[in-house]
Amino acid sequence: MSLVYSLVPYVRPSAIVLGVAFDHAASFLVYGPLMGDLWKKAMSPAPLHTQTSTSSPAKKAVTTYTSNILSTCIQTYSIAALLQLTGTISMKGAFYVGLYVFGASGLPDVVDYIFTEKRGCSYTLVKTVSSFVKSVGMSMVLLGYGIRQNEV
Repeated sequence: MSLVYSLVPYVRPSAIVLGVAFDHAASFLVYGPLMGDLWKKAMSPAPLHTQTSTSSPAKKAVTTYTSNILSTCIQTYSIAALLQLTGTISMKGAFYVGLYVFGASGLPDVVDYIFTEKRGCSYTLVKTVSSFVKSVGMSMVLLGYGIRQNEV
């Protein structure tokens, strides 16, 4: 059992809660006051989907929100573990780690939006800014908060 614990770095649970709160606050800011009008404009020409599922809207909302929270917890833990394992101690280093995470997780989505889905520029811009803020911002917030068990 000790081998498993030595391979998985410890991250404070409060840091994970902070990361989830930051992710939701960043989504609120990007899709709300900062770029909300652009997002509404990008989503307005979207065709109306017909409801083919028999499940209730409340059940869909609970499922969506639960999966969002779980994926955000995993993303927060992963960024915190990456910061800890790389020994990052400066904000510049946290910025670069976040930029690396953005490149690994956000840029493939941008390529997909542009070339595969043929989305508009406004949709791609809002999604890219959101992904950038969530990855780079979260790494800097987590480093500022302190993710290590034994701070120096």
